[in-house]
Amino acid sequence: WERARDERAGCGASSRASSRFGMLLFVTTMAGIGSHGLLRHVVRRRKGPGEPRDTTRRVMMYSPHKRFSHWMLAVGILSLILSGIKIHFANFIPMVSYEAGVFIHNLTAFLLLTHVAVSFLFHFFSGDYRQFIPNLKRLPRDVLVQARYYAYGIFTGAPNPFRKTPMQRMNPMQQLAYLGLLLGLLPIQVVTGLLIYFTGHYPELTNRIGGLVYLAPLHDLVSWLIITFLVVHLYLITTGARVASHLKAMVTGYEEEH
Repeated sequence: WERARDERAGCGASSRASSRFGMLLFVTTMAGIGSHGLLRHVVRRRKGPGEPRDTTRRVMMYSPHKRFSHWMLAVGILSLILSGIKIHFANFIPMVSYEAGVFIHNLTAFLLLTHVAVSFLFHFFSGDYRQFIPNLKRLPRDVLVQARYYAYGIFTGAPNPFRKTPMQRMNPMQQLAYLGLLLGLLPIQVVTGLLIYFTGHYPELTNRIGGLVYLAPLHDLVSWLIITFLVVHLYLITTGARVASHLKAMVTGYEEEH
């Protein structure tokens, strides 16, 4: 543990620079989300309660397996974030030692990696992977239409141009975001995390690529990007028919349609 901590501390300026850039991106995103949410709140209060809906139906949107997988991912990622902060800042959660933080981080990472592998097999053999594949011919137009809704239409009460169904739960912007996460950020994070793990135990294996001097800053930066993605994800949960509609659907499986 001491060797791994000393090597990480030796990353110096590069690690601080990547953390600062990631933090700046995170703070900027938080500011944008805060402004967007505040404007939504103000517009909603000025408009007052909307017209009562004549009909409402409940649609099974998320199967028990999808809900279980989602919440396991949520718990695992939260554990990784908290233990990662502990590794960076020793005074965070004082009752947990640095050694315990590293152990929890590594154990959670391996368990989560196993869970993701099983989930990938399920999505592949069930055909649910199609949820993530956008229509390339219509993609530019669909992205512009969806972006216009988030930038303008959501304030005027316009309907969401994307209609969510059990067979297609993601709009084009979500598909692009998840593809970037699944095909870009997560593979980089897994590879750098494994290399950092082996560096702590067998430093000679990664000396040829510079060891933690290069691995740790990249791992830290991607961590900030993933956290930023999660914050945007949590905010978009509030953009349903009601603030808690999407969250409730991930708990019960049913989503209300008017």
